Amino acid sequence: MLNRLRQKPALLLFALILALGLAHLLVSHSTEPFFYNDETRHVMTGVYFRDLLHDMPLTHLREYTINYYLQYPALGLLVWPPFFYFVEGLFMSLFGTSLIVSKLLIGAFAAMACAYLFQLVRRTHDTPRAAVAVMIFGLAPIVFEHSHYVMLEMPTIALGLAATYHFLRYLDDGRRRDIFIAALASAFAALTRFDAIYLLPLFGILIIVRKRWSVTWRKEVVFAAVLALLIVLPFYAITASGIGWFHVKQATETLAPEFPGFLSLSRYTFYPAHLAGQLSFFALIPALIGLVIAVVTRQRAAYWPYLAMVVATYLTFTPLGEMDSRHSIYWVPAFALFAAEGLWLLGSLWHKSRLYVPLAALVIMGIGWTALARPIYFVRGYESAARYVVSNSTNSPVCLFIGGLNGDFVYQIRRQDPSRRLWVVRADKLFFSSLGSSQFEYQQFTTSEEEVLATIFKYDPEFIVAEESQVVHPANIDVQTRTDFERRLRDILKSHPERFELTQQVAVESNEPNYAGMRLLIFRNILRNDRPDRKLEIDIFMLRRSLQTVMP
Repeated sequence: MLNRLRQKPALLLFALILALGLAHLLVSHSTEPFFYNDETRHVMTGVYFRDLLHDMPLTHLREYTINYYLQYPALGLLVWPPFFYFVEGLFMSLFGTSLIVSKLLIGAFAAMACAYLFQLVRRTHDTPRAAVAVMIFGLAPIVFEHSHYVMLEMPTIALGLAATYHFLRYLDDGRRRDIFIAALASAFAALTRFDAIYLLPLFGILIIVRKRWSVTWRKEVVFAAVLALLIVLPFYAITASGIGWFHVKQATETLAPEFPGFLSLSRYTFYPAHLAGQLSFFALIPALIGLVIAVVTRQRAAYWPYLAMVVATYLTFTPLGEMDSRHSIYWVPAFALFAAEGLWLLGSLWHKSRLYVPLAALVIMGIGWTALARPIYFVRGYESAARYVVSNSTNSPVCLFIGGLNGDFVYQIRRQDPSRRLWVVRADKLFFSSLGSSQFEYQQFTTSEEEVLATIFKYDPEFIVAEESQVVHPANIDVQTRTDFERRLRDILKSHPERFELTQQVAVESNEPNYAGMRLLIFRNILRNDRPDRKLEIDIFMLRRSLQTVMP
């Protein structure tokens, strides 16, 4: 059986990816974007690039972008790099703005990650271990979860594995094509998520352990490095000048109470402590066995790419102020190989290599059970609310939204309104504003009920959509402040039936605790303004300035 696997690697890889795809389909739900709330920005920014490619506003790009954001205030521009969004926009230009298009693109990047991991392990080890490593990687809970949502981790890890594979081939074989592919993949990874900086120490470690210092002075290496910098630096310079202070603050300060202090021991054990949850306990023990083998063996050359992934990931993210287990997703491919190696050792203890396949199958089934047993969350209802607003809006281009999942509603309005007639104004931009954490900035623009009513009358929204949640949010100062003020806004709307008629209630369907039992209340504004103010000015704390436009 092992010999047959070695003979048809391409067919085997296709079968592995197909099996992983079917596993995803088994637990998938119809949903709207919501995950981490970042997903709404990742999808909507793809729509922005789709519209940008359609409109081609080459002579007034800055003005176009400002107007677009103020009409659809749910973009991730500057907060995240643009490469994935550009590709997403291309796909949406061809296939439409459905969330399915974005999810299929994430699936394609996940398949790309599996393919490069397969090729990397085949290069350093063999086909059977490559197959097992791919299945462990694809079913690892953190990878399985992030492959379901429109998040940037899977595109970044796919491009990072591509860069690692081709850089290793260049060190081994010296082919110029590989160093340029590695440079381009690295640049595109850096233009997908800032996390791609982990590739720099990874490459450095590989050069050191392979004793290939001389390659750093080769013409093609210098040229490839300059090319990558020329691709990356323009966006990074724009980001640094616009919101660089924000990224520096995230990296250098522990802005959330759950983040360990810089001198705390728990900071240095944070990512290793999350390894079991990332891999599942079924893979953890063989992975640790494989890691020990990689460290103690004298024939370490085959293991260095994976050791470098682990060390580079740990050294990159442990010192950063923001700590999240998903930052260390980039070492999961390495631990998938270590698990495959640990299983290989266990299978050979009885000098019977045939034990490797059933043993690996048992572990993979265990990991698969862990992945499939965890709920894949969904949220539905914002599309229905947006459809109602678009269908019934007649004489005002403005819709006011009150709530936390504003990005989903913005996206749904854009989808339901292809003529782009309606504008969404967010309550957390119009009445108050905060920046990620109360340790950053918080400002309330209206303090009394009269000021709230006057502001609504000023902009004259025809409909007001408000989230009403039954969930008690945790005692986070920023979240508590926002939800308390949003509750006040809802109470004002309800206490003035002569001005705001509750015309529709939409139940939000979700298995995610934060959205369970939520309703969307849709109010029609009765007391209208014959001369509404169409000049919209919004303070953007992250930019440290305001943005202005004139609505139609």
